[in-house]
Amino acid sequence: MDSLRRASGFLFYFLGVITLVLIVLSRRGIAGGLLPVIDLPLIFVGLLYGGASLYGSLTREKSSTVLAVSIFVPLAILFILFCWLNFAYSFPDLG
Repeated sequence: MDSLRRASGFLFYFLGVITLVLIVLSRRGIAGGLLPVIDLPLIFVGLLYGGASLYGSLTREKSSTVLAVSIFVPLAILFILFCWLNFAYSFPDLG
């Protein structure tokens, strides 16, 4: 689980920096095409990183399937809700 936390943490910070750069570039009118697309991957790796960090802090040396399911099932439901919100409502025009 530690390798999952490290990989998702790296991707979370990487996608976060890319999102901030795209926001600045879209405000200047340079690039805004990727901004509506990058939100779901950022949310996904953020939830994955948060869930893996929570699981790792609650279980130090032993593993628990029940705890993993009780952490990741609500996060999966939350991600499905974010997907529904993303596709149900259109992204506002930045121009």
